[in-house]
Amino acid sequence: MGEQTFGKGSVQSILPMSDGSALRLTTAKYYTPSHKVIHERGITPDILVAMTEEEERDVFLKRTPGGIESLDPKEQDRVRNARDAQLDRALDLLKGSRSTPRRSRRKAPAKPRRSRRNSPPKRLHSGAGSAPPWNDDPGD
Repeated sequence: MGEQTFGKGSVQSILPMSDGSALRLTTAKYYTPSHKVIHERGITPDILVAMTEEEERDVFLKRTPGGIESLDPKEQDRVRNARDAQLDRALDLLKGSRSTPRRSRRKAPAKPRRSRRNSPPKRLHSGAGSAPPWNDDPGD
């Protein structure tokens, strides 16, 4: 929930060399649980909740000790009344309320259900020559 992430998906370490120079080395990379690279791509949340730069700034100042006191009275009032739309939406979801529209209001036609007895066995990842199990994942 929130907005598209920046896409910083690597960790770099600086290693000092004996001659005074340094070597910057990528020492780790971040992946999604389905092994997709996030570096330079970021992650798009399932539920987009955008905030303007002013809203982000106001929420930041509201949460920062002494942040409100440094402002003029008009700004102080605005910051005191600032709402964190992303936090509010997350709390709504946790409480079970649904304020975002569903993707489709029409019901899809019911698919015939197979009994487990007649279903083919699940294919397990067997190693060489077969697709890894994370390729079956439709996305993150």
